[in-house]
Amino acid sequence: MMAIANNVVLLRDFIEADIEDYIRWQTLETDWKLWDAPWEHEGKSEAQCRKELEEDIEWMRSFANESAALSDSAPRRRFEVCLADSDNPYAATHIGSVASYRIDDEYNIAKDGGRLAFGIDLNATDVQGRGYGFAALILFAGYLFGLGEPSLYCQTWSGNERMIRLANKLGCRECCRRIGIRRVRGAAYDGLTFVLSRDDFNKVSAAS
Repeated sequence: MMAIANNVVLLRDFIEADIEDYIRWQTLETDWKLWDAPWEHEGKSEAQCRKELEEDIEWMRSFANESAALSDSAPRRRFEVCLADSDNPYAATHIGSVASYRIDDEYNIAKDGGRLAFGIDLNATDVQGRGYGFAALILFAGYLFGLGEPSLYCQTWSGNERMIRLANKLGCRECCRRIGIRRVRGAAYDGLTFVLSRDDFNKVSAAS
């Protein structure tokens, strides 16, 4: 298992035991759905949610096997976020995940895109506002820059003020705004893309 840590959080590979947490976050502790691409969750029937959960569980089982087979030198596209409350990565308190994906020159998700974007989900309840998101993304961005990425991107919507504050704190700068493309709880919001340069990241990282 690959794991990296600072004094606040620990990032580690996905394991099969994490599936139970994601089932709980999909069915009981669901406040995170109000902020993470909420347009993907609104208006779904109970049957749709149940079907998607079954598909997610199947994917997670496959991903757990895939993660277990990775060598320590293999690049990761995702880590699970845990509190740095145990020296044993398997025992640390699991609170969410960080992940990366490719986007093209128009900032659209594209498997073969030349730009790398990263994001975070803190799914557990009562973990917001404690610095865990910043600590996790400092670690993850440092890891991705270490793989040779020249710059990184993150995307959100204009109503997600917490993510916007986090992006600014990391040193990200807004580089694209698409007016009114997101409809959330009956209101229109802008789609935002931020860019993080290696130099800006190094300055923030050195000061944190």
